[in-house]
Amino acid sequence: MSSSVSTWVPGAVVGSYTLQREIARGGMGEIWLAHQRGAAGFERLVVLKRIITTDDDEAAVQMFLDEARIASHLHHPNIVQVTELGQDGASYYLAMEYLAGQTLSRVGRRFTEQMGRFPLVFAAETIQAAARGLGYAHRRVDAEGKPLHIVHRDVSPQNIMVTYDAQTKVLDFGIARATGRLVKTATGLIKGKVAYMSPEQAMGQPLDARADVFSLGVILFELATGTRLYQRADDLVVLHHLASRAPMPRASERAPVDPALEDIIARALSLDPEERYFDGHFFADVLAQWLNSRSAAERSVTLLTAMTTCFRDEISKLPEFHRATVRTPSGSTDRSLPDGPPKPRTSRAPLVAGALVVAVASAAAGAFWSRPSSPPALTPPSAAPQPSNTAPAPHVDAPALEPVAVTPPPDTSPTPTQNVAGPAPQPVGDTAVVEVPAVVDAGARVRKGRLSLDTDPWTHVYAGARLLGETPLLDVSLPAGTQRLRLLNREENVDTVIEVEIPVDGRVVKKLAL
Repeated sequence: MSSSVSTWVPGAVVGSYTLQREIARGGMGEIWLAHQRGAAGFERLVVLKRIITTDDDEAAVQMFLDEARIASHLHHPNIVQVTELGQDGASYYLAMEYLAGQTLSRVGRRFTEQMGRFPLVFAAETIQAAARGLGYAHRRVDAEGKPLHIVHRDVSPQNIMVTYDAQTKVLDFGIARATGRLVKTATGLIKGKVAYMSPEQAMGQPLDARADVFSLGVILFELATGTRLYQRADDLVVLHHLASRAPMPRASERAPVDPALEDIIARALSLDPEERYFDGHFFADVLAQWLNSRSAAERSVTLLTAMTTCFRDEISKLPEFHRATVRTPSGSTDRSLPDGPPKPRTSRAPLVAGALVVAVASAAAGAFWSRPSSPPALTPPSAAPQPSNTAPAPHVDAPALEPVAVTPPPDTSPTPTQNVAGPAPQPVGDTAVVEVPAVVDAGARVRKGRLSLDTDPWTHVYAGARLLGETPLLDVSLPAGTQRLRLLNREENVDTVIEVEIPVDGRVVKKLAL
């Protein structure tokens, strides 16, 4: 692939599509609203998702193509439909159905603002529909009848959409695991949002459909209680919690929840996959039974009514949004470092779901669960600042922080039957050393050590030209000695270099506030 690609502008024709407006952009891709016209007056609005990358990012291209291959097998009313994989010069794009609505993260925030909490019936209804779509993916087979073993791996409120006419759609199979996928996840590399991943995914173990069931259970817990499952916890603390197999809280400990629904949530959140629902279909069936048991009074207000009421202003602006052709400069399309880091996590939801919503930027920035410093309870956090078009902050070398050993405080569980392995480590300054069961790189040799790193805000981490991944990193193998690492997040104007001392055959864990 060429090192540069053409710049898309409103009014340009790409295949059978006329570009309408750019509505989201990240380090490696962009989302456009486009108009498709065909024979005999056929026309419709579609969404184009384009990857912008260079020869050095072949893995990113293959991941994008893998997403297209997986999507070609998925045709279900609860999964966003991908209709075409196209190529425009040196870049690939996906054409997807256009849907007017909001991500579940924003729906949760808006319902809480206007109704005081997210109604339990709506919570079960949206998760049941998402589970139905995922269950379809879990059971898909190829043309020869062989199971595809599709696992989404990134189920979160940002990747579930609720349309204004009350349809629920699962988005973004970009990191899904499936038979025949070309790009394999490296040992020790954690993909997905830590706060919603299963224990086996956090530990880099083999996954099946039950990992997605766990993620749906986390979302249902948070919708039903109005709180984060892991309160006041950063990603490394969450990983420690999962690795230590500490018990999950019961929903009734946080808010009034129907006991039958609480039991459903608890089973979905079982630490042992064998105790969870087998796949999305089973989970959806159980939620459907619970919904059918609800009284007429509980179901007197429908999800459709709630969506049209709570998003009245956004719906009223739809005609203008559909007509507008707004020039949004795309800038240079040369994505080589340092000007083009990989796609920021804060843009992951917009890059897939953002094009499907009306207020794309605010939908992402106003996420109901946006890594708050304290639990939101029933009061939603204020919206995060929007990315600006200003130049990034000057490069600053951050001082290296030496690790400080921390001894966890004694177990204060109220009863011995809880079997708590130990509380999360308490931070000392910006750095803590904790014992997280290792996802060990089998190729590690004598002169190597391991690094776990989390940053606030999150960053992409580079060792020279090599991208180690995005924070939180868990047990990444590095040569022993002093390592200079570049931390990069264009959205937050973070571009700094730190030095980390990697011990021989040892491990260092760092938490940095940037």
